[in-house]
Amino acid sequence: MELTNKQVFKMLPYVSDIYEKLEFKKVIKDLGKKNKDNTFFLGMDLIMGHILKNSGKVQKEVFNIVALAENKTLKEVEEGSFIETMKTFKELFDKELIDFFKQAME
Repeated sequence: MELTNKQVFKMLPYVSDIYEKLEFKKVIKDLGKKNKDNTFFLGMDLIMGHILKNSGKVQKEVFNIVALAENKTLKEVEEGSFIETMKTFKELFDKELIDFFKQAME
């Protein structure tokens, strides 16, 4: 999936909201403490699992991000397939995009 700069920059506030609402700093810190050698890496499966577990808190943000990525209206995404929405959302968070969002939020 190739995104334009305009799409990515419109997504940033939603990504930031997800990051804050789901307290990723705390999650990373807590999990890092459990790791004996302090070299914990928060993998994609853990990120998606945490988001799915707390999806009620960030539903609006997820739908808005997917709508921007797919050039759809918010209503189209809300009424669309859950599987397709999650597939698109997960695809967006490949390593390169994660690195971009991480740098943009610092």
